[in-house]
Amino acid sequence: MSIYTLATWLCQGRGGEEDWDRGFELHRQAAGMGMPQAMYNTATHFFAGRGVEQDMAQAAHWFQVAAEAGFSKAMVNLGNMHLEGLAPPPPPGVAPVDEARQWFEKAAAAGDSAASEGLAKCDAAMAVAAAAEEERAEEEKGEGTK
Repeated sequence: MSIYTLATWLCQGRGGEEDWDRGFELHRQAAGMGMPQAMYNTATHFFAGRGVEQDMAQAAHWFQVAAEAGFSKAMVNLGNMHLEGLAPPPPPGVAPVDEARQWFEKAAAAGDSAASEGLAKCDAAMAVAAAAEEERAEEEKGEGTK
């Protein structure tokens, strides 16, 4: 049995009670061996605070590591974290919605059906931001003519 399988079984309570602490330790060990699914599961432990203290920065880190290894579910989760402001800020000059869109587009290219929902959220966020900017510009224009 692989370390990853044992970790997953411990978290599911197969063969006894759930053991999230030990499951986390083993998922992280398997992640260190380069297993994308284990990297993703390590991220979910940090995200939910199961088996380890909740830590959004570590969750984003492990989702990114798994995403860069080609794991599309991690791409979607990382996109959602950026869109919801839960991930560390993107590089200077890159808006969180643009960083999110990048990850959703990569997930879509990998065939992940959940990516389309993320892209729709990005479109909605950008439409709201554009409307707010237009309203602000109109208010400034109105103040300038007084």
